[in-house]
Amino acid sequence: MLFACTYALEEGWCPQTYFVWFIGPTSAVVPVEDEYMTMLDNSTIQIEWMIRDPGAYEIYVWPEYEHCEHYNWMKFPLSKCMVYGTPFQIDVVGPPPIDSMTPCTGVMKKEEADGRWISTKHIAPRYLSEAWARTYFQGAAEEIPEYIWQPYTCKRSRPVMATALDDPKYSHINHVLYIGDSTTRSPYCGLIYPALHDGVTDGVCEFRGDAWGYQSWPFRVFDYLTAANRETRWSYIYMGGKVSSYDEAYLQMSTIASEPHPVSHIVANIGLWLQQTHNETEYAEEVRQLLETVRDYWPEAYVIWKTTTSIVHPIKCNDGKLVRPNTRVQRRVSMDVVEEFRELGMRIDVVDANTLTDGRPDATNDARHWVVERNGEGLRGFHTDRATIRRLGEAEMGVQEWIWDLWRLEGQ
Repeated sequence: MLFACTYALEEGWCPQTYFVWFIGPTSAVVPVEDEYMTMLDNSTIQIEWMIRDPGAYEIYVWPEYEHCEHYNWMKFPLSKCMVYGTPFQIDVVGPPPIDSMTPCTGVMKKEEADGRWISTKHIAPRYLSEAWARTYFQGAAEEIPEYIWQPYTCKRSRPVMATALDDPKYSHINHVLYIGDSTTRSPYCGLIYPALHDGVTDGVCEFRGDAWGYQSWPFRVFDYLTAANRETRWSYIYMGGKVSSYDEAYLQMSTIASEPHPVSHIVANIGLWLQQTHNETEYAEEVRQLLETVRDYWPEAYVIWKTTTSIVHPIKCNDGKLVRPNTRVQRRVSMDVVEEFRELGMRIDVVDANTLTDGRPDATNDARHWVVERNGEGLRGFHTDRATIRRLGEAEMGVQEWIWDLWRLEGQ
């Protein structure tokens, strides 16, 4: 595909990348990488991408600006910035890929997300009776996700978190510690907490509209007693935004390490806001410092590194270099650092949240958060009306399913 910019070239309105979204039997977005996007001149970009699953697709295309404030300066409505003629309609032909129905085992330990978001409406009826499929089609019709992430080489099931903890495969989960910014807090408060509290979000996750009182609350913890009377603890340390939060986060880690509740599992990510202040080398050092601290405090813990979530403009403009290409860089850099620690013997795996969220621009609340973590009104500036959109939370749930799958595999 060739995209030629004809709008105010001399004023610098021609982008260096485009957001290209294929939606049909699968949902996919072309990653911002040189092997897929080539700038032929200052106004023309060539994009090469292969869709592996045949069927009828629509292609939506937007320009991606290095400074997304460009969207605010446009004299036309935002929808006018779409590439002329989109959505394009195409038919992808050819044989379908080999698609195994066997349960996922060690394949999910691969960092690369070799799978895709498949439309539940396009799943052949003969597969709906499979054990993995039944876990997604339980409940009312409105509770069935529109798209689910599945690998090609196996199929995974959706865990029922509250009951899964009494499964012997999860019996090694005692104290889970989440570390990260609001994109890590969101699943902690928006998915994990209500799943273990009968769908209610209260207590340490009760939403408040004040940005610093809720958003940057430095530490949260709750205990959950399973149906079999097994005690588990779930903690979260805020580490993001202002640099001062990093110092406080490390102090909080020291405090937790001294308490009589040893951490058994860790889910961590730093990134996103570091785009504003850190180059690749500096970001790598921040990741190393965090992983070194985690290893020193909890050498026996099983660590999952969650790559930085994607950014979807123009759902909402997040200023200060918070753009999709930079999240892709953080993905690559952090995965390299994780490999360093794995070679040193650390028990660590990667869940590629960047790839999973990148392919679901329809599943974000405000361009960078992927689940609603509140009952009632949202923060100022959030697209609160999007809370009624059915697809919200599906991308983050795909990330959590991958995490729980790794926990299950670890316990086998």
